[in-house]
Amino acid sequence: MDIHPPMKPVETLKEFAMHLFIVTLGILIALSLEGLLEWRHHTELAEEARTNIRSEIRDNEKSIDHFLKAVPEIRKKQMAVLDDIREILTRGKTKATSFELGLALAELNNTSWTTAQTVGAIGFIPYAEVKEYAGVYRLQDEFLRMQTRAEDSVVNAITLFSENQDPNKIPRPDLEAEKDKIMASITTLTAEAQIGEALDRTYKEVHK
Repeated sequence: MDIHPPMKPVETLKEFAMHLFIVTLGILIALSLEGLLEWRHHTELAEEARTNIRSEIRDNEKSIDHFLKAVPEIRKKQMAVLDDIREILTRGKTKATSFELGLALAELNNTSWTTAQTVGAIGFIPYAEVKEYAGVYRLQDEFLRMQTRAEDSVVNAITLFSENQDPNKIPRPDLEAEKDKIMASITTLTAEAQIGEALDRTYKEVHK
């Protein structure tokens, strides 16, 4: 903002007061316009961040819904393998020709949330709303940690199996160890599904 001196020398107190008034008024108008532009920029930044976060949550909700629908079938497969192993351990054999464990992964993103924090947009969104988003992504992180554990437990459980291996020919000590691994996998899947259900409810709360 430029402040120019009067076109002619100030000769009276009245002229000085008028010039001071005009300068002060100009400064106030300039500051008001600058503040208005800054407020508008912050509002647009917050709205863009809000739109992106809600879109990301909506996509994550679809992914978690897909995972939850797959859980019963995964649990069914894991329980079937556990039953087959128990049958071999108790009766010496099973009719099963192979072991198959299921696995489903939910692809959940946090890019919009992280970006909003990085560019400072979070500071221009109401606190209650930010708190709600933070709770969603905190629970999402907890689910992803549990999902990693579930994935590791399945991978660990199937190391003994091969596509063409006859389950009845697996040594008993290996089957005993495998039984414990599968039971742990089932337990982890249950915990993962419980967190997934809570996360799904939290996602839906955001859209209300």
